[in-house]
Amino acid sequence: MQQIVRCIANLLVRADCRQALAARNGAPVIVASAAATPGNDGLSAAVARSLANFSFDHAAQVVHAGGLPPLIAMLSSGSNQLEYEALGAVLNISATTMHTEALIEHGVLGPLTAIQNRDDNTTLQEQAVLILVNIAHHDATVMDSYAGLPNVESASASAAGFPARELADGAEVEPSA
Repeated sequence: MQQIVRCIANLLVRADCRQALAARNGAPVIVASAAATPGNDGLSAAVARSLANFSFDHAAQVVHAGGLPPLIAMLSSGSNQLEYEALGAVLNISATTMHTEALIEHGVLGPLTAIQNRDDNTTLQEQAVLILVNIAHHDATVMDSYAGLPNVESASASAAGFPARELADGAEVEPSA
């Protein structure tokens, strides 16, 4: 099963495959797979990678299909690979203001702060900081909470010069560095 899901993730690198899945409302199938894989970090990571690739330009479908709870749970898994893959999806979802409130309501700030404060994996830390920066740019309360953290301040300053990108659904967003 893990190999099949990895193949799907690889296909979803292609824009035409993401569009075909979106046209067929395929996000709920992937999200259901995410909810059905606890305890199997390899399979969960493959599902998270599929969600990361699909959410690049179809984040709204992932959110509306219920993708946030399993992705946020994956952020506290203790598996670097699973957390990395889930961070990719959450990073894409955090790129737009339309999902900021949902991310906060589903409790993403706790796991992101925990990852950001760890010192065992700088790649995970950097991804967590980028997501926090995206959320902070969209929510003044979050900006005030994280303003004093040096990693957030430096990432925020370096992300400020990036141009906006447009998603397939026409929404314009600031990229998440």
